Amino acid sequence: MAKDSVGFIIDSPNVLIKSSKGDLMIDKASSGEVSFSGDNITINGGQGFLALAEIPKSTKIDVKITNAEFSMNQLAMSAGSVVTIGAQEFNKFGDIFVVDATNKITLPDVAIAGSVRINGFTEVTTVVATGQFKVTIAVDSTEVQFFTDVPIGTEIKPAYKILTPETTVAVNVKTTDVPGSAEVCLTWPIYESDTVESAIFATGQLTLYKAKINQSSKIGGAYKSASQFDLSMSTLDAKRPDRMAWNFIILPLVAVV
Repeated sequence: MAKDSVGFIIDSPNVLIKSSKGDLMIDKASSGEVSFSGDNITINGGQGFLALAEIPKSTKIDVKITNAEFSMNQLAMSAGSVVTIGAQEFNKFGDIFVVDATNKITLPDVAIAGSVRINGFTEVTTVVATGQFKVTIAVDSTEVQFFTDVPIGTEIKPAYKILTPETTVAVNVKTTDVPGSAEVCLTWPIYESDTVESAIFATGQLTLYKAKINQSSKIGGAYKSASQFDLSMSTLDAKRPDRMAWNFIILPLVAVV
């Protein structure tokens, strides 16, 4: 029997996910968990209190990775989509503009026609009246004209859309998109357990030959706190000729004599 390799794992893993829609590398995970589980069918009978047998029904490995870094590739993979490059419509809102002496505000962007929205007002293309505004789009800005009953100094908080550059990165998800499956590889440094506990003596690598990418990602966090980005997977039957589902390898940093 081969000598057992023992050590400590105290770090989150690096992860490589290889799918038909592209690969994802996570090397800044704040946490990573691999859970092995299974279900049995219990056989009862006779007059005793104990079960006669438990027959394995299913086995499963669940993986949950929390990425400290936001990744568009991760977002796309969890949604079953892909990352694209091209112009997109972008909503701008939240800034306050002050009405000037001509009953106008000037937006510092080229707004998309028909996209300007202001609470309490309706856009028109004719001469403005009470409760209305008219939009004039220039080369590098947009003017919003109000009626004379909107006094100088009035604060307006509009919402509008702009067209982004052709180099914009985006993930567009359709109603028919669902995440697929992938091969998943996780690696950890293995620390010494019997001599110098602070020294890394090997790299451990777990490979799941097929895993379902679950729709369980999230974006967000608390005020002035670092956001965390989750990705989870569950093993599937890879239908390999050798029937392999997963393996774990320990690669010593220095060859074992």
